[in-house]
Amino acid sequence: VSGIAGELVTTNNVRVQEIVVVDTTAATHDLNFHGATDDAIGLGWNGGNGGVGMRIQPPYYPAFATATTVRIVSNTGGAGYTMKVYDDDGPGGMPGTLLDSVLVPAAQAVAGSQVIPLSAPLTITSGAVYVQWYMLGANINIAQDITPPFSLQTYEVLDGTWAEYRDRESVDFFLGLRLAQVPVLDLGCTGFFGLTAGQDIGSQTAVRVWVNNLGNQPVSNYAVNYRFGTGPVTSQ
Repeated sequence: VSGIAGELVTTNNVRVQEIVVVDTTAATHDLNFHGATDDAIGLGWNGGNGGVGMRIQPPYYPAFATATTVRIVSNTGGAGYTMKVYDDDGPGGMPGTLLDSVLVPAAQAVAGSQVIPLSAPLTITSGAVYVQWYMLGANINIAQDITPPFSLQTYEVLDGTWAEYRDRESVDFFLGLRLAQVPVLDLGCTGFFGLTAGQDIGSQTAVRVWVNNLGNQPVSNYAVNYRFGTGPVTSQ
C-alpha cells in the first residue's frame, strides 16, 4: 500500500489476501481455509457443550457436496461429536435451516484428519453454507491453523448460539466441505460394426456395437436395445 499522505511508518504497509484455487475437473475437491499444519493444541470448550463453525461459499453452482472434513487434535475425554451443515437463510445470512447432521460416536472420534460422509448428498444452488463441529463431551479438541492469512469466516457456537469467533483475526479451524462432480448418468451407443448401409443380408450376420460411458459415474448391468428394420425391439 503506497501513496498515503503524511505516512511516517512504511514497514506495515502490506495487505495480504489468500486465494484458494479449486480444480473443478478433479473427482473430489475440498473447500476449506486452513493450511496443512495446525498448532497441535486445538480448541475445546469447558464442559463439552460447545462447538465451532465455518462459513463456506462454493465457487460455482450447483455444488454437489458429499462430506464434511475435520481434524481432531486430541480426545482424552473419549467424547463424540456431531458434524452439521446449515443453510445461510437465517437472519442476516446467518445459519438457518439444518441441511444435514451426522453423529460421530466416541469410538470413531479419533485424532487426525477425518472425512465424514453426509447422511445424503447435498446440492447447493446459491449462497453459502455453515459447517459446524459440536462437542458431545469434554476434552475433545478441534485443530486450529494459526498461520496467516485468515478467512474471517470462523464462528463459535455455545449452547446452540452462534457468534463470530472472538479470535477470528488469528485462527482458522480445520473444518471444510467436500464437493464432487455432479453425477451424470449417460450411456450411449456411438457406433455399429459389421453392417453397411444398403447391404443385403441373406444369412445370420454378427453385428457389434460400440457403447460409451458419456457420464461421470460407473455404469454396469445395462441393456442394449436393438431392432432390425420394422421388426420387434430386442434387449440384451
